[in-house]
Amino acid sequence: MEISEVAKIKIGETIAEILMLKEDKGYTPKRYKTTWGNKTALGLYGTVKRLIEENEKFYFEGLLK
Repeated sequence: MEISEVAKIKIGETIAEILMLKEDKGYTPKRYKTTWGNKTALGLYGTVKRLIEENEKFYFEGLLK
């Protein structure tokens, strides 16, 4: 199921809030400071989604061996 960009942005903003990320001032759209650079809410969503998917794949492939 593909979700809209607006929904992805809202999820990214929620991630930033949960992780208590500070805003990197002076950017439009808003960017958040992370240990791997600054990210937009959409970028946070994409990064977290990718990390989860990669680790799920690694975990399940490991179990199947």
